[in-house]
Amino acid sequence: MHAGKITLYKGITGSGKTTLLMNQYQRWMDQGVASHQILVLLRNRRQSQLWKESIQPSYSAKLKLFSYFGFVQEELRKYWPLVQQEIPWQEYQRLEPVFMTIETSQSIMEQIVDEHRRRGKLLDVGAAQDRIAMELIHNLSKAAMGSVALDQIGEILYGTQGEQGKIPPLVYREIQEICDQYMEETLEKGVLDYGMTVYLYDRYLRNNKDYSALLRKQNAFMIVDDLEEAVPAEAALILDLLEGAKGSALTYNTDGEMTRALGACPELIEETIFPLCTQVELKECYTRGKHFKGMGGQIKNIIVFDKQPVETAIGCIELLEAELRSEMLNRLGEKVLTLLQDGVKPREIAVICPVADSVTEYTLRRQLEKGGYGVESIARNKRAIDQVYVKALVTMASIAHPQWDCYTNPEDLAVTISVILDIDPIRCHLLTKEIMKQRPYQLPPEQHIDEVVKRRIGQGPLKKYESLRRWLNDYMTGGIYDIEYFFQKFFGEVLIFLPHGEKQGIVCKQLIDSAGNFRMVMASLGNEGIDINRRFIDAIKKGMKTGESQEEIHHKRYCEDVILVTPYTYLSFGYQRKVQIWSDVLSEEWASSDVKALTNPYVFSPKWNPSQPWNDDTGAYFRKRKLGITVNRLINRCGERIIAAQSLYSKHGYEQEGLLGIELQGTCSKK
Repeated sequence: MHAGKITLYKGITGSGKTTLLMNQYQRWMDQGVASHQILVLLRNRRQSQLWKESIQPSYSAKLKLFSYFGFVQEELRKYWPLVQQEIPWQEYQRLEPVFMTIETSQSIMEQIVDEHRRRGKLLDVGAAQDRIAMELIHNLSKAAMGSVALDQIGEILYGTQGEQGKIPPLVYREIQEICDQYMEETLEKGVLDYGMTVYLYDRYLRNNKDYSALLRKQNAFMIVDDLEEAVPAEAALILDLLEGAKGSALTYNTDGEMTRALGACPELIEETIFPLCTQVELKECYTRGKHFKGMGGQIKNIIVFDKQPVETAIGCIELLEAELRSEMLNRLGEKVLTLLQDGVKPREIAVICPVADSVTEYTLRRQLEKGGYGVESIARNKRAIDQVYVKALVTMASIAHPQWDCYTNPEDLAVTISVILDIDPIRCHLLTKEIMKQRPYQLPPEQHIDEVVKRRIGQGPLKKYESLRRWLNDYMTGGIYDIEYFFQKFFGEVLIFLPHGEKQGIVCKQLIDSAGNFRMVMASLGNEGIDINRRFIDAIKKGMKTGESQEEIHHKRYCEDVILVTPYTYLSFGYQRKVQIWSDVLSEEWASSDVKALTNPYVFSPKWNPSQPWNDDTGAYFRKRKLGITVNRLINRCGERIIAAQSLYSKHGYEQEGLLGIELQGTCSKK
């Protein structure tokens, strides 16, 4: 029996569902319910910050705003002794588990993959080791979120191949062996990645009777936003908390889920949670222009089911066409500049592209600078190495520690020298060549630098160079230190005094924290110091991402410039702009496949039929479905105008036939 009313608000994007949840939260607070009794499950940190800015609890109130993973992580920390009692392979006792970042877990998996390949396994897989490691990590996390037995991952993947399987059965057995070894080595030390965190909570803590009773007592009230995005393991937790709750309020977006490839299973939600709720239908949309009403659904049906439109409203989308991508980007930039000069405010324009690439950003920025305007790239998680201060830290760490045997890219070295000495690219490349004369690279004394080069560089930059060289020499004669110590020291004594040093403090702190976490995890698994430092440098160079600070999220949410953003990030931030410009609509990347050589996120869903082989038609359906949902949601968050830009040829010179562009060609007004 359920003690309290369970209200489910169902509606399309922009129908006010989240606002209703916030109002319900405030009502409970006004009625005297303590905030620590109300559990709020949200999708991400961006939503969490929006809630913190919108609700008005007492200044001393404890807010319980969590993503599902954040909540599970917190609970494992608090009740780790209960879990350790249940794990049969636990090697030794910890006060709490050690949590890995995704990059750290991939580094560990890559080491195991390398070990197996050296023993002659996975020979039929042509992918690089880092790619294999990433896909196997994804398999483990999707299986854990889908409440699938982790020792059946290889079998499930093989079963979807059917008779036309391209990968031999032996490979899937080898995949399972690697996953088993990874789980054994990490779990026995209490070191957890995303998938293992969910697995242990769902299997060993959530089902503990004592814990379950305590969980309900501590969370008497519950709010869940975006229920359609919940993974099966989260759905099980929500069902547990609904049992006996004094009050619950949930929302469900009827436009469809965006994260099926990340584990969402709306069919399971509709089966298990809907029957328990009093459902409230919301039919209005407050974030789209009236002339767009019904248009998103029409385009979604065209894309997914090949249905023809029943109205002419689709003509509201304007199409910009060009043969070459460079021409398209120039026309796109000119269009944005014209809109701005016609009085549209920068913060009312979003350029939405399937992948946030540097060429699009550069072209758009160059065009807007003509009119004195700026553009902000809202990348979801930028690569750490793409940020110049991180590049400088990593490059200098490699030079200062030759014993780590890290390769230093000449281009990275040139950028680093340019930033620290504040000189132009030509002079910094001249100085870089002088540094590269020694192997491993070292900064030579000024008297050893070619006289012509010294005259070109100038006395001012040479003084800065000599100061940098002396700093490195002093550091290197002081002993061998761990990488996070070097980062702290180099930033605090060198980089912070540069013109933008203080502004870069958050990025550098994130890097230092990541290095500390990497060291802690690797040390827990028995790795040695030099190996840890070298592997962290490798992880950064291979594309380790940076997290988002609260300050960055706030800045992105309230940015006053034109924004350059991907569809997923636009929707996850809850942006609503008057003008949307969709870039590269003929690109296949608008409907890219989530299925890779060794991973298929869809087959780990509890609603997947294991006897159904995966084929091209199935893959095409899921690509179309994801694209249709994305486009529908984008339209429902546009106030006045949509412009679609396309080029016949891609950046690589190939003719493009992307689904979105093809479907729009016959329905848009062309300019």
